[in-house]
Amino acid sequence: NILARATSNPNQVVKKEIFQIFSAIAMYSEAGYALCLSMLEIIKRENSYFSKFTMVINELNNNKESCTYLTVIVGFINCLLSQHEDLRERLNMRSELISLKLNSIFDDLKRNSNEDLFIQIQLFEKFQRDDEEEAFDKNGIDLNNKFDLFNGVCLKVQNSSFCSQKFLELLQLVFKLEDERNNFKVDDLSKQTSNNLKIESI
Repeated sequence: NILARATSNPNQVVKKEIFQIFSAIAMYSEAGYALCLSMLEIIKRENSYFSKFTMVINELNNNKESCTYLTVIVGFINCLLSQHEDLRERLNMRSELISLKLNSIFDDLKRNSNEDLFIQIQLFEKFQRDDEEEAFDKNGIDLNNKFDLFNGVCLKVQNSSFCSQKFLELLQLVFKLEDERNNFKVDDLSKQTSNNLKIESI
């Protein structure tokens, strides 16, 4: 809890050291890795964040001029994505990060000439390609599993802002089904989905 709360310290040097500690802990053992995820969940809960990665994304967005600090944060993300042995969990975490517009942040950061930061971003992209290859070429995607299917679609649309926006609109339509107060009917969803899908297949 002490380390988790330390991430709210306004001193960037302190926060950089905290992320370095997180990375070391995550790489040390499975227990250390689990502890890191637990700390992210604590931060999420105490700040009422939408995602356990919201704090990490906020730090990237709010410190784009500090390459050394950004390099440490992206390195921490890479530690989390490279240390978990379960492919599905890696895909789930990456999809969660991508939903928070991590790819757009990386596009901005690539304009920076800092070599160390660029290397960490390249590592993220390499891990992503490796996982995509394993998911599609080796294990495939279980079309009857909603999590596998969601992750598969996220991977397919992530490099197209147009398709990503259409997918987001579809998710927003589906989400309305949860709210019975809106009297949102399945027929209405089908009609709106049909209108939204007048695009090339993704």
